[in-house]
Amino acid sequence: MGDTYLEHLVKQARPVYAGAATVALYGICFICLVATFVWLPAVVALVAAIVATYFITLNLDLEFEYLFVNGQLTIDKIMKKSRRKKVWDGDMESLLIAAPADSGLVKNYDGGGQMKCVDCSSKDPSSKAVALIVSQGQSKLKLIIDPQETIIRYLKQRYPSKVSL
Repeated sequence: MGDTYLEHLVKQARPVYAGAATVALYGICFICLVATFVWLPAVVALVAAIVATYFITLNLDLEFEYLFVNGQLTIDKIMKKSRRKKVWDGDMESLLIAAPADSGLVKNYDGGGQMKCVDCSSKDPSSKAVALIVSQGQSKLKLIIDPQETIIRYLKQRYPSKVSL
């Protein structure tokens, strides 16, 4: 019938410091555990260290899912393959421009860095990051994504005057 369904999953590159941070956090947890045997109020520090370790390591393993359904774009963040959070959901009719993230067109729309930016890309230097600038009422939002070729073709076909890829 003309229904469009495109789905793409992008794994974000782990930061350079991720391994060292994870080891340090687990080390702090171990030290707090040993300290609880010596000094009972250290239980509070142990609980705080465990909670901090959980939430920090949760954000070190990220994936983004782009879902295009009939002109509707939904971007979800998947943390540690267990938790899902909606990053952005909107109609692509509000798209102002789609261009390479480092292009001059995007910088012209940015207006001196005043626009809110949501980076949902893999952060891999070899990937082709694309900036989607969308209108949200009076403000603009810059979404940075790493789309696959079928999504780029869909955008070019559906919004030819707004896409310069």
